[in-house]
Amino acid sequence: MVRIALIVALGLQAGAADASGPVRKTYNGGVVDGADVAGRHIIRLLNRDGRPVDVSAFEGQRLRLIGDLLPGDNFIIVDRPLPLGPCAKGRPRVHPRPANA
Repeated sequence: MVRIALIVALGLQAGAADASGPVRKTYNGGVVDGADVAGRHIIRLLNRDGRPVDVSAFEGQRLRLIGDLLPGDNFIIVDRPLPLGPCAKGRPRVHPRPANA
């Protein structure tokens, strides 16, 4: 019985570790007010050193980004942003990220 409990506990720990690791994603979103957004969701863009990426030069444009998505909506860009054209008309309703996030 102890052996089964130990196996289950170790299996749960491995699953939790996998869930918190980076996941390679291709992300398409628009730049509004210097932040990359998709609908109501704001993604924090970082370079490989963990410093924020300034995408304000792409204001009003849709971008394709390739990188690693981390917990907390942190996205580490591993390739140059690819402009896809203008954002859809209208301005998405974005809930600002709390100051301590």
